[in-house]
Amino acid sequence: MEDMELELSEIFPKQSELKRQAVRVMFHLTEKGPQTQTRLAEELEVEEYTLTRLLQKLELHNYVVRERAGLEKIVRFRE
Repeated sequence: MEDMELELSEIFPKQSELKRQAVRVMFHLTEKGPQTQTRLAEELEVEEYTLTRLLQKLELHNYVVRERAGLEKIVRFRE
């Protein structure tokens, strides 16, 4: 977990809470696999707008991919 936090420090240099949330998201996706953005927010007990902001940065830096599935977005690790 510490290694991942160090790696994500470049993406979230002054946002330690978002960095911690990003680590939680990554571990959750590792354990559970691809999930809808809504379900991910519910399971991690994170506000959807916070998760959206977080996922935008992770997607920009090629950690995750969000794909449309109807009205939802499916979040998965980038291969």
